Amino acid sequence: MMTAINIFVEPQYRPDLCCVRDPSRPTLTGVFHEPSRRQVAEHGFVLVACPCRIEGAPEGWQGAIVPALLFSKAQAVKARNLWQTKPLLTIEGTLVCADIGDGMRAQMSLIEGRFPAWRTFIPSGEQNDDSDAHLAVDVRKAVTMHRALGLGHGAVLQLIASPNKGPVYAFGPSDDKAFGLIMPLMWNLGTMKQRVAAIVAELKQEAKNA
Repeated sequence: MMTAINIFVEPQYRPDLCCVRDPSRPTLTGVFHEPSRRQVAEHGFVLVACPCRIEGAPEGWQGAIVPALLFSKAQAVKARNLWQTKPLLTIEGTLVCADIGDGMRAQMSLIEGRFPAWRTFIPSGEQNDDSDAHLAVDVRKAVTMHRALGLGHGAVLQLIASPNKGPVYAFGPSDDKAFGLIMPLMWNLGTMKQRVAAIVAELKQEAKNA
């Protein structure tokens, strides 16, 4: 008999917002749920990790990548007071299903492949003191990460050192709570012009697709 794995997620967590839409990188188009009760998503230079509760996982379970589309629809309709008793997602074999509102239940295939070794990007926690570096944060990515973690207005970005000695901005790293990492932009006049042009092109494409 196939074992059902139930995943419970607090309503404020939206890691799906940080998933990529590029089909050429399929493992990053979903939210990775791992045995250590973390749900992780990456998008370019952004990484978010949120806690979740997993019940029914068999011994040796390696985790699963849930399509962002299904996660998003399920979390959008989930009653805030039911998350502790009713799972957001149920995995059976290679399929995952969820309630998506109006009495409907959707089912999709799990994403195949191996999710990147995201823990290698977790910083040491040491304050970065490179005062000569010209660093900036992609504001749009930072706002998306802020929403994905369900953070309040008091959250602050901190510049700290990453394992490869490069700087990284972090939202409240913790062993048991949600946190996010965002790589800073090295900037000068030329790169700023390129970034502005890229944002304009992205906004035009979004308007065209709307």
